Amino acid sequence: MHKLDAKGWTHDEKLAIFRLTDTLVHPKSPELRKSYDEFREERRKEGKTVFLSIVEERAQERGEKIGEKRGATMKALAVAARMLDRGEPREKILDYVEISPKELDKLIESRRN
Repeated sequence: MHKLDAKGWTHDEKLAIFRLTDTLVHPKSPELRKSYDEFREERRKEGKTVFLSIVEERAQERGEKIGEKRGATMKALAVAARMLDRGEPREKILDYVEISPKELDKLIESRRN
């Protein structure tokens, strides 16, 4: 409440946002209430809270996917580096390790420095 006050929100503006939040979080119609309760129960079973907005949840999922991709790339580069250490040819590395020729070139260049 203090943050809204600090931003200069009027009483009517704050009341409107609280009513909107109440409507979204606590649906009035029996159909929406049932659907919302089912959704909350699913989220509870998944160990997730219902306080995250859809936008926040999607951002979190995107972040997890990006992290997984980075981890897979790092692992692939480590395998490629070991193959280079053992003198494996470029074509074999590209065939066995899921990295692009450009990524392999960068790896080779970084190892020269």
